[in-house]
Amino acid sequence: MGYYLEYNIYDIKNLEKDEQIKIMKNWFLSNYQDPQNECPYDKEEGDYVYIYGGPYYAKEELIDEFDEYVDEELIDELVNELDNVCYEWSGMDFDRVIEYEDIEKMDINPFLNLKESIITLEKLLDIDCGKNLSDTFNNMITANCITVLEAFLSEYLLHKVLCDNNLLRNAIEKINHFKDVKISLNEIVSKYEDLRNIVKDYLSNLSYHNLAKISNIYEQIFDVKFPKEIGGIYKMIKYRHDIVHRNGKNKDGSKIFIEKNDIKKLLNDIGSLAEFINTEMSSYKF
Repeated sequence: MGYYLEYNIYDIKNLEKDEQIKIMKNWFLSNYQDPQNECPYDKEEGDYVYIYGGPYYAKEELIDEFDEYVDEELIDELVNELDNVCYEWSGMDFDRVIEYEDIEKMDINPFLNLKESIITLEKLLDIDCGKNLSDTFNNMITANCITVLEAFLSEYLLHKVLCDNNLLRNAIEKINHFKDVKISLNEIVSKYEDLRNIVKDYLSNLSYHNLAKISNIYEQIFDVKFPKEIGGIYKMIKYRHDIVHRNGKNKDGSKIFIEKNDIKKLLNDIGSLAEFINTEMSSYKF
């Protein structure tokens, strides 16, 4: 399940109580929702139809996830708060498109999500799957590394732009796509009222593995230039294309070989790029 945590799960026991509650609450609300939000209601049965799993109970799920790291009394404190909102919870539809209102309300931190994903992938690299499976295993991890990068770049861009009017204006004024949009006078009001959704739709449909284009978008909106030392990522994106579309072979039909050290370097490069973006944005004056 998803995490929006600033700390490794194993370090949570060393935090202050208010931080522990914040982490648990963010985790729970990232994975469960009030069924009235999206679940259909069966009038004959007098209950919701839990199409995304459930019903779930806050105490059961929090105990299952955090019992080893947090005192049960603290879990009960959060359970009382959550039970006052909703006693029976639904799972989340993780495939749905996040609307602007959801992004604004959620405690999203794409950078920390990426760090969690990198930790998981590094653990996978420690698995010895045998000589016969190693090539396929390394290819799968490589493809997932690029997916993790795409998710970070997409989440970071959408969250920043849709939650800040100045950045939203930057996107509209500086991205070439919007410069070419023609609007008639009778459309001005409706288009203005729907600007966030128009920008969201465009940004959501970008190919985030097209790093050259995405770096240009970031520069146009944030005035942040990606560092030049990311050539290795471009190379691995090309390999990822061969893995996904040619079953691990290049255009000539030759099999590509990716070693674990190549993947470790890729993860390091991805982490460095994400940290660079996050640091630059931290000092950005909105």
